Amino acid sequence: MFAEMKLSDFLEKIAAKTPTPGGGSVSAAVGAMGAALGVMTARYSDASEPEHALDEIKNEFLALVDADAEAYGQVNSAMALPKDSDDTKRRRKEALQIALGEASEVPLKGMMLAVRGLKSLVDLAPKCNKNLISDL
Repeated sequence: MFAEMKLSDFLEKIAAKTPTPGGGSVSAAVGAMGAALGVMTARYSDASEPEHALDEIKNEFLALVDADAEAYGQVNSAMALPKDSDDTKRRRKEALQIALGEASEVPLKGMMLAVRGLKSLVDLAPKCNKNLISDL
C-alpha cells in the first residue's frame, strides 16, 4: 500500500484530505529512513553487526507504515457500525475496543523499534567512519 509508493506519491497521500496515512504511518516511515541512514553509516564503517540489526529495524519500521493505516481502517470500520439498538451498540462497543487495542500495538512496536535502533547506533558510534558522524 503506502510502503511501496514513490516518496513523492507518499507525500501527496499524506497531504491529501484522507484519514490515512496519518501520524503513525509517517513516524514509521521516518523511523525506517533513520535506520536506513544508520545502515549506510555502518557499511562505510565496516560494522556488520550494527548494519544487520539496523537493516532489520528498517524493514520492521517499513511494515509498520502500512500496519498503522490498516489498524486505523479497522477503527474506522468499528466506528461506522450501527448503534440503533442496545444489541448493536454493545457489538459496536466491543468491536471498537478490539480495534483500538490492536491499533495501539502499532505505535508501541514503533517505540520499541526506535529504542532498538538507538541501541544499535550507540554500538556503532565508536566504530563510525569519522566522515559520517553527522549522518550517524
